Amino acid sequence: MDNTSLNQTLSTIHTFEDYEKHKPDIAEDLVATVIDRHQLPEASRRLFSEGTNIVFSYGDSKVIKIFPPFHQGQFESERLVLKHLDGRLSIKTPTLEYEGEVFGWPYLILSKLEGTLLESLWETMAHNNKMVILRELGELIREVHALPADGLEAIDCHWPQFLEKQIAQCEEHHRAKGLSTVLLQELPAYLDSVKELLPALKKPVILTGEYTPMNF
Repeated sequence: MDNTSLNQTLSTIHTFEDYEKHKPDIAEDLVATVIDRHQLPEASRRLFSEGTNIVFSYGDSKVIKIFPPFHQGQFESERLVLKHLDGRLSIKTPTLEYEGEVFGWPYLILSKLEGTLLESLWETMAHNNKMVILRELGELIREVHALPADGLEAIDCHWPQFLEKQIAQCEEHHRAKGLSTVLLQELPAYLDSVKELLPALKKPVILTGEYTPMNF
């Protein structure tokens, strides 16, 4: 579709449901706009099926990631952390090459890392090999946690609000999971008794959910 039609379609996307409905129609046109803006050389591109955002492999060396406007916070966090980690770990991390916005949709252009998704190997992998990977993963997590978080203050994890939400939803969550009535009745008193034990956020560290087979 042309830019006018694309912009009109994008203006109708306000919720995640809207986004999921239109994602197949807008992905190619959005990435083409990004490519044209940076005058990137002609190359093959492939849309990844995994993940929530629009992510394309571009040629042999780049990844283009486009975020819907309601994921602006995720975009900001990712761009800050990418810059923060660059060259500071014992493993390679993607390098942020370009960033910008098209039609109000922020995007990142990253260097592409070679490798195979662990998700495609994990089920058939020998136990000993899994243990090696898990040990190396633990070392990497410790390495990431040891990095100072200076410069990442704009990323607010809303930790106190998160804890409050978890407590407020705890009883209903366990009721839906089929917890016995006796234990459900004990939950409010138990939660009250442990509130003072919940950890406060003293020293911020980089925490991510990317340490999973589908991302590793």
